[in-house]
Amino acid sequence: MDVSIQIPDITQEQVIEAMAARLLGDPYQRDDEFDPEDPTPRPTSWDRKAIGKHLRQYFEARIKETVENMVAEAVDQAISAEIASEVRRVCTEGWQTTDEYGRPKERKTMSDLVLKSLTMPVHYSSYSSTQSTLAERVMRDTIEDALKRGFSDEIKRAQDKFREQFDALIQAKFADTIKSALGLR
Repeated sequence: MDVSIQIPDITQEQVIEAMAARLLGDPYQRDDEFDPEDPTPRPTSWDRKAIGKHLRQYFEARIKETVENMVAEAVDQAISAEIASEVRRVCTEGWQTTDEYGRPKERKTMSDLVLKSLTMPVHYSSYSSTQSTLAERVMRDTIEDALKRGFSDEIKRAQDKFREQFDALIQAKFADTIKSALGLR
């Protein structure tokens, strides 16, 4: 079974004018059908065409903006993909460094940069002049965290025991001082 459909030629202006007519009311309504008490102005063909023109300008601007955004997004994605592949290539192959005159010096790799950042001295705190490397700092922090986690219960018990002994010593000294002050000894 062969089905064929005839699509009428409809222009953009006709579509927009039909939308404006729909918004304003039936263009075929006769003057005697309007309610004389209704304060709503009666639409005229000029109103529909003016509104159609504004609608057309609005839709064209929105379509242009949408297309520009889509193109900009596609270009950004293409550039990002290209840059990402170049960065990966440089990271794996390395790059040539130069001196201040642009003459080739030595070839650098990503592992050289990582090694340099791990072994370069850095200040541990702003109040201390002690310098250590990033690798030393990370190792020290990791070891301290592991020790604190592993011995936290023992440290707490030792602190509690010390506190009890200190309190007992203070109480005994205080008792001795009071006794000697009162002459009870």
